[in-house]
Amino acid sequence: MGGGKGALRAQGARPEAAGGRGQAQRSPVRDAARVREDLPVRRGADAPRHPVAGLAEGPRGGAAAGGRTRNAADPGVCGRAGLGHRRMQRRGRVRHPPFGGIRPQRFQGKPPHPRCRRRHAGRLRGLHAAPGNVGRKGMKTRSDSRDTTFCLHCPTLCLSRCPVSTATANLSFSPWGKQSAAWRLKSKLVEQSPAAQTPLWMCLDCLACREACLHGIDVPSNLAAARLENGGQSFPLTQRRRQTDRELAASSGPPAPHDVDHTWRLLRDVAPSWRRVKECPALLVPGTEMLREDCVDLLEALFRMLDKVGDKVLGVNRDSALECGHHSYAHAWHKAADKEARQAAKRFGRYSRVVFGSPHCASFVRLRWPEIGLDRSRQAITLLEFVGRRIDLSGPAFHKGRVAWHDPCHLSRHLGIYQLPRDILKWACNHPPVELLHHREKSQCCGGGWPVPSAAPDVARNVSALVINEFRDCGADLLLVGCAQCRRQLRHAAPDLPVRHIIELLAEKQT
Repeated sequence: MGGGKGALRAQGARPEAAGGRGQAQRSPVRDAARVREDLPVRRGADAPRHPVAGLAEGPRGGAAAGGRTRNAADPGVCGRAGLGHRRMQRRGRVRHPPFGGIRPQRFQGKPPHPRCRRRHAGRLRGLHAAPGNVGRKGMKTRSDSRDTTFCLHCPTLCLSRCPVSTATANLSFSPWGKQSAAWRLKSKLVEQSPAAQTPLWMCLDCLACREACLHGIDVPSNLAAARLENGGQSFPLTQRRRQTDRELAASSGPPAPHDVDHTWRLLRDVAPSWRRVKECPALLVPGTEMLREDCVDLLEALFRMLDKVGDKVLGVNRDSALECGHHSYAHAWHKAADKEARQAAKRFGRYSRVVFGSPHCASFVRLRWPEIGLDRSRQAITLLEFVGRRIDLSGPAFHKGRVAWHDPCHLSRHLGIYQLPRDILKWACNHPPVELLHHREKSQCCGGGWPVPSAAPDVARNVSALVINEFRDCGADLLLVGCAQCRRQLRHAAPDLPVRHIIELLAEKQT
């Protein structure tokens, strides 16, 4: 047959229908906006709406079908994702919000361009929760469909940053896999089962994925809400019975209440008598990670260190044993976390300063409490910040040997404290600490972030091996951490590992 285009016109067909130029120039970026083909998709009236606003499965079109979408907030923004439009975008002729006009909730304006990410880095780290969540009646209990959508269609830029995915070599435990599992369960494309819910629990809350994300998406908080949505409070990941009242994910049934009296007796037996007062200007809250039977030596070193730096204002009483709500929140007990947070906030209001020995508690108070209208960010301070203001860094060094510093996730990526511990160690050892292969913003998690240690202890030990191998390769004699949970997790993974808390090193200082 001949005729070419004339024959096609005679038959009433379009060139694109016969594999012409329109089909050959089909954009792979546009195809990425479609639902993955390996997911079961329902058709008809009960077909779920595509998570991207303006896109739907079926013949209605939108950006997935090659059409154009418009942003309701900015009608002048084009939603097309072709190669020619990207060239025009670089020339400043057209602007592209990602995924057909949707913008992240984190930003009032557009997400930062990759070239401008350094300019927005401080803004990304400072927004732990969406601005719309501040002052709400309760903590976040629903997963954000927009955040899930962004991760669902992302080319896995944060794949190499997730320690769980790296330690297990399992793509299902990557941020993309965990957000995809949350979307499948929310869209009811899969039935609720242990296999479908397991990825939701494989999050250490280390925020390494957010550091690599161009949009600043808070994956851990989204997964915490997804665990609650899918009945996480009655889903045991392991058959191991809980050893303490805080390991909530390994058991079913209602959560055990925090035993304040038992915790206070443990702290009272260690604290000096002159620090046990009912009224004090500053309250010391060691945290659940430090108030354990196996951490009594750390508590003793804490009070020795406070005496050697000349502190006379920090006191302890029964309020020091209160729980801030972090552990209950991580294990999908949001009602218990809300109750614990409000009780603690009411008691902490009596003090001008509340010094937290656990970075987990400090970050939760500063970043999560505002979601329920409890703003104690100016009142809460970490123990390292409190001690750093009372140390004379011009004094002589007192420790001999090479030490390596591991950046705890809640102290570094959550709270942004990077340089202070390095300045203290430089003064104590007369030389800067040895840096691990991954340090500062790119540091590896120790594996102690809840709920993974209680839900999947084997996975937590595999994550700890990443930090242990980096320490053994750096040539240092001692590994120092700033979190009691990091110290406990690393010692549990490698009992012969020379790891200590930084306050144990400061307690060696001769007065």
